[in-house]
Amino acid sequence: MKALILISTMMTVLLWVTGCASTPSSQVHAIKVAERFEGTLPCPDCHGVVTDLVIRRDPVTGAPDNFYLHEVRIDAPGGQRVNTIWGRWRLEHDLFDEENQRYRLAPEIGAPRLMLIRADGTLQPADNEGRGVTNDEGEPALLKPMTPDLSIAAMPSS
Repeated sequence: MKALILISTMMTVLLWVTGCASTPSSQVHAIKVAERFEGTLPCPDCHGVVTDLVIRRDPVTGAPDNFYLHEVRIDAPGGQRVNTIWGRWRLEHDLFDEENQRYRLAPEIGAPRLMLIRADGTLQPADNEGRGVTNDEGEPALLKPMTPDLSIAAMPSS
């Protein structure tokens, strides 16, 4: 009888230990398939450009896919008030500062555009030399993220 109790106890402990050892501690990394940014950017001959940018990634690999940029000029004198472009994009890193990243938008028609990725998640358009565009007060002109962060780390704890 003592042998049966001893064997049962040892089997229970053995199953418990192997059960704990075989539980994987995997993390799931969600891919942001689409990100959306909005804001009003400065304009030399109007009161601003209402800008809506959507950046899409491949849902399986997370690789850059395409973008869609819609701009509306506020109170533009004559001429074209609405501009819509689309095309491909890629993520670039600064050669001297790996954490300094930017999106290079390559539209199907028109000149490429640069968007600097800031630490707070906003985008700052850049000029041809890569310098961030500022408004009339000298503050950075920004596009704010409109896509909510649904990662587990961002979820409130109960």
